Amino acid sequence: GSIKHTLWKVSIDGGEPAQLTDKLSNWPDVSPDGQKIACWYRAEPGASWQIAVIPITGGNPEKVLDVPTNADTPIPIRWTPDGRGVSFGATPDGASNVWYQLLDGGEPKQVTYFLSDQIHWFDWSKDGKQLACSRGRMLNDVVLITESKQ
Repeated sequence: GSIKHTLWKVSIDGGEPAQLTDKLSNWPDVSPDGQKIACWYRAEPGASWQIAVIPITGGNPEKVLDVPTNADTPIPIRWTPDGRGVSFGATPDGASNVWYQLLDGGEPKQVTYFLSDQIHWFDWSKDGKQLACSRGRMLNDVVLITESKQ
């Protein structure tokens, strides 16, 4: 069987873990006010990835947002410091950039305009004025090594 990633929380003092989601969900990020969690979310196996916003106490999403099919779901979503939206990476033309999605809806807006490379990780400064990105190229080399018996 396949592993189904769901969100859980446990007190910093220990105790019983509490399950927050029962749908496929990963890369959680807690909102600046500590009341909500944004995460990558799939309502059904094989469905498109979406961004879900769930209460910190768990349960069904308060909001589910569609994202472009080229969204970079292997890297986390980040709340914007004002708590009005979330950011995610997407690679529409071979270069990944950070995009911003208001919780109230509307089309996502591009934040960075890199022309090459992949974003591996990113996060906002607490005041929302700066964005740090870890970027680079993905290189893959294959070498065939054979044993020679002479």
